[in-house]
Amino acid sequence: MNAPGPRQAGRDARIAAGVVVLLVLGAAVAGALLLRSGGPTTSVVGQASPQAGGSRVMAGGGGIPPPTLPVSGLQASATCTSAPSRASDGTPTGFDPGNAVDGRLDTAWRCDGDGAGRQLVLRLPGSQRVSQLTIVPGYAKIDPGDGSDRYVQNRRITSMTVDTGSGPATPVSLDSSPTRRDPQTIRFPEAETSTVTLTILTSDPGQPVGTQPASDRVAVSEVAFPELR
Repeated sequence: MNAPGPRQAGRDARIAAGVVVLLVLGAAVAGALLLRSGGPTTSVVGQASPQAGGSRVMAGGGGIPPPTLPVSGLQASATCTSAPSRASDGTPTGFDPGNAVDGRLDTAWRCDGDGAGRQLVLRLPGSQRVSQLTIVPGYAKIDPGDGSDRYVQNRRITSMTVDTGSGPATPVSLDSSPTRRDPQTIRFPEAETSTVTLTILTSDPGQPVGTQPASDRVAVSEVAFPELR
């Protein structure tokens, strides 16, 4: 094979130089874009990504579990509701019964006192056959301002009854451990109904969090019906 002539060699050299220039320019553009975006996002196990905008999740089983999917058309009312308050950063916080069926675990229906005899009434989207529900029996929120654990601070339900209007109400027990805030499954005799009434029987008191005293209020962060998905 003949060796390339001077003209061919010069052309090859110019092409190689052009490729190098393009690579350098590409690296410079990529670096500029990375600086503009604030650098790469790093997620640490046990902590929410800052870009997610969610409350901080604590390692070791604490924090807020992933949100649940709300049941379309599910409504809630209650025999009591705590007055609104404010988070540590001043954000208004309400405790209406609808918070218990909104698919968010950092909101809650809340009621003053131990909750004994208080009711949360769930109205299903029409007559439905149900035999189970899931519930988070406390206020599963980590305050986004100061990191206070509201699940520990507020009361957590330990027992309640489930009434579908078909036969006697079903008594159930719940795990009130402050380190468990994932939805707990409650099973009861299958019934066709449009209303399910939860009546609180007992609850465990909250505990002080940092310099803040315990809150003598009972709460439910979320109720869902897996069979209605």
